[in-house]
Amino acid sequence: DHPELVLALIKKGTVDSTIAQHVLSQPHWKDHPELVLALIKRGTVDGWIATYALSQPHWKDHSELRALMNGEEPTVARLRSALRQGKTPDCLRAFGFLGR
Repeated sequence: DHPELVLALIKKGTVDSTIAQHVLSQPHWKDHPELVLALIKRGTVDGWIATYALSQPHWKDHSELRALMNGEEPTVARLRSALRQGKTPDCLRAFGFLGR
């Protein structure tokens, strides 16, 4: 479990679909919503995120993602809208992924 390595791969931008499908679909990554949000900010694999990550119970019920959605179930469109409105959670800010 090395979120900093996954985030570095997201920043590089060459394996976004693999991360969405094979990493974020796994429940043990539930403590790293910054990875989901970083992929959404990139905007390259929205369908993959919706299908393989946000469809999973560990993301559907994630408290930090739901907080961005005012308690509603997180979707790519809603999360992107929240990020565009400046609702950047601490988890994303801490990894220095603002404005990219």
